[in-house]
Amino acid sequence: SRTVVNDDPSRVAIKMSPFSAREQHAARLARASEAEAAPFHEGEQRLQDTVGARERMEGIGKRFLRRFMPDQHREFYASLPFVVAATCVEEKPQCSLVVGSFSSSDAVTLDLKIADVVPPFSTEGVAPGARVGLLGVDLAARRRNRLSATVLASSSESLQLGVDLSFGNCPQYIQRRSAVATGKRTTAEASNSEASNFSALAPEHAAIVERADTFFLASAVSGKEANAGADASHRGGKPGFVLVESPTTLVVPEFVGNNFFNTLGNFLVNPHASLLFVDFASGKVLSLGGTVEVHTSCVDDRRHPADDYVRFFAGAERYWRFFLDQGTLFPSPLSFTDVDSGASPNGTAFRSPNALVTGSWADAKSKWEASDFADQWRPFRVVRVVEESTVIKSFYLEPADDKGVSPFSPGQYLTLKVPTPQKPTVRTYTVSSAPNDGSYYRISVKKEANASKWLHENVDAGSQLDVKAPRGDFFLDVQTKERPAVLIGGGVGATPLVSMLRHVHREGSRTRWNVRRLFFAHVSHDASQRAFFEGTKQFAVPDKISVTSILSSVDGRLSKETLQALLPLDDYDFYVCGPSGFLQATYDVITTLGVPDDRIHAESFGPAALQRQSTDEPPVATEAVAVKFCKSGVEAPWDESSGTLLEFAEKHGLEPDYGCRLGSCGTCAAKLLRGAVSYAGMRQPTGDIEDVCLICQARPAAGTDLIELDL
Repeated sequence: SRTVVNDDPSRVAIKMSPFSAREQHAARLARASEAEAAPFHEGEQRLQDTVGARERMEGIGKRFLRRFMPDQHREFYASLPFVVAATCVEEKPQCSLVVGSFSSSDAVTLDLKIADVVPPFSTEGVAPGARVGLLGVDLAARRRNRLSATVLASSSESLQLGVDLSFGNCPQYIQRRSAVATGKRTTAEASNSEASNFSALAPEHAAIVERADTFFLASAVSGKEANAGADASHRGGKPGFVLVESPTTLVVPEFVGNNFFNTLGNFLVNPHASLLFVDFASGKVLSLGGTVEVHTSCVDDRRHPADDYVRFFAGAERYWRFFLDQGTLFPSPLSFTDVDSGASPNGTAFRSPNALVTGSWADAKSKWEASDFADQWRPFRVVRVVEESTVIKSFYLEPADDKGVSPFSPGQYLTLKVPTPQKPTVRTYTVSSAPNDGSYYRISVKKEANASKWLHENVDAGSQLDVKAPRGDFFLDVQTKERPAVLIGGGVGATPLVSMLRHVHREGSRTRWNVRRLFFAHVSHDASQRAFFEGTKQFAVPDKISVTSILSSVDGRLSKETLQALLPLDDYDFYVCGPSGFLQATYDVITTLGVPDDRIHAESFGPAALQRQSTDEPPVATEAVAVKFCKSGVEAPWDESSGTLLEFAEKHGLEPDYGCRLGSCGTCAAKLLRGAVSYAGMRQPTGDIEDVCLICQARPAAGTDLIELDL
């Protein structure tokens, strides 16, 4: 093999080997075949362990990591104008664009006729016997395949590779473009003469990274096994998905993938990396060499600024930080043309549908900043109003204070200060948009009395409302797969369930349906009052999401027989929301199916709460209890006819803050200085409520002779 001496290409040392490159390659394949070697090395296995996928991936790897190219892959490489190559010298990989033509005489050999290489190969990196990685990517068709190979023969204009491993990759995050060779060869001498080297990113370099929606990278692991050697890969996302944290540091989110963890596994063993950014507009190529630090979680580390807000980056499951050692800017041997396949809701074209379900660093940072203001009133601007039915309107709200929207879970609600004529009214409305729909909240409001009527009649695009961040304990965990979830909504009570439905569909698309099975049923009186029908039915996915609309005026009331017809025999978690009468009736129907009480999650839209069959709450007092409002100096006897402590306070001239009067929003929470309260037959609060009671639901407990509240 040939080795450059002291970085001088004119001085080449020849290292003799007792075996030829072909013999070494044949011996490697024979060893792998005989030993049925593990398809993944230690670094890859460590990461597979973190997601509980190691055993499953061992089986998948042995089936899909082939020791040869199937005919489909051979035809694929022959159709490409370029490939991405990874070479390695002394454990330092290099990523290069290789322009030319590619052919295979058999299933274990690939011939590269090279027209151009940027950056140029090092002599030792492509010497016979060297291990290289190859990524074939058809940007226009959004297809890619990878090779791990051994160099069998090389010259300045060709390479012959012996296949060690061949496997396909999914098209996730590939941005559609057409690539055409310029026809102008960039020789090593010309390329080096036009190249500019640097050790820190200048503004020109940082701009290329910050507008990139695609880059290529090389990693490497030393060893003789088939799963060792250099590897070429690809990353993609929305423009700006790579953060320039400093002139020498980049931060890259990792989205859901195939759980092979080839690249990150290599980084755990050998932290050296080579990144290649192609500026598709200017035709320049930015080559960066350095080292990598892998973060296997988005929530554990807090040493750098980006560590604080990466957990708010939509779609990011882990991330890595790249530290620059040396960079070079080259002219490109290719020209590219965008091929748009669709548009995002705001009109921005994205050539990868998968990019639509990921975030950006700007969005993540704004959510992180907004989380500091979750308990404060903030101004929001109404940007859109949509009539969903004859009685329901949806209002789209965006921040008016240049801060982001606070993150939330599907099913939670917003607290609004509605400027009704007499005085502002505080009310809560469920968010009907999904957590990652965009930088807005959508609430869907039924026109009834007071605040909701005022919203319907007075709020249009351009109006401004004061809003507190979403909260609430009625929400869906979409990732757990222990049991399928059944969502049943009555009328406008479907709003939190619509948010859940949208989020499950979005996360399912992002994670290849690694989410829980979902059944969604919306009950309306008739078609004129059926909101969200057109919007929800598009989320139906066979064997993943079932969407059903029930018109009680036609189909009758929801019954045990209805649910048995809709649901296969299984174990379920139920999420029910709607007016109090609907909620109670649906709860009673579900319990006849033998569903345990703790698997029925409910949210009421109305003045009464759910009467559950089982509760650990103490009974309500049946005798008179003295209630003292300490701040106000008011003291009076409470009896069974007095209602909740909120109703009791209002009857005695007090005006405590409240929002929903349903025990959901927490606005009415008051410090309990003495005595005990009961939530029997009412909505029971969750979380840390020691020494605090929700006065809209609480009544004095039996055995208590005095209640003292800090009101």
